[in-house]
Amino acid sequence: MRTERRAFHAVTGTLLAGLLVLAEIAMATPDGATWRRHTLLGQNADYFFRYATTSVQPGSYYDYSLSLRLEKVRKSDLRVVESILLRDVSYSQHPDSVRWSETSAPVPPFDLPRYLKTNRVTMSFADDLIHNRTFAIDSAGVWEVFEDGREQLATRKELERQIPALGDDPRVVGIEETAPRSGHDDWYLRIESGSSAWDTDWSEDLLIVRGDLH
Repeated sequence: MRTERRAFHAVTGTLLAGLLVLAEIAMATPDGATWRRHTLLGQNADYFFRYATTSVQPGSYYDYSLSLRLEKVRKSDLRVVESILLRDVSYSQHPDSVRWSETSAPVPPFDLPRYLKTNRVTMSFADDLIHNRTFAIDSAGVWEVFEDGREQLATRKELERQIPALGDDPRVVGIEETAPRSGHDDWYLRIESGSSAWDTDWSEDLLIVRGDLH
């Protein structure tokens, strides 16, 4: 009987130790996450052009991938009518080393200046006045806030139509626009949502604001 008890305790101890190791591994392994950033490149009368950067962390501290695309988006319905892969890279790190390795997928050559000229793209600039302007996002939509009131720039429905994958805690972090005399008066708010933690989804998207609301 004593021998059986010792064997039982030994097996139980081994199983418990194994479970503790698995628990430590699970706690040390992050959840998978996707980070997305849309950066305005420019626009013409009917389309805007953006860089779309996507980073995928598959649930590991030692692997992630990055892809960069140039997207042509129709303003009227926000449909991506052209998507050109510019770079596709995977990174990995050996757990016992601080060095990372990089693997790049082959992509066709691309002539960006020619593309922009063919599409008559007016290049954009970041508006530094973001630091002197106040914006708010609530259940009713997106607002610019002044000392004597506020002006609605987009309804909540329009915000979610333009950014279907809007995450938690959306906030305005930037303004992008083309030159005021370019003939293209639409401007764009950079909307950040989610958290930039390693194991949490995060995004920075573009919200079109029509020129008559500038």
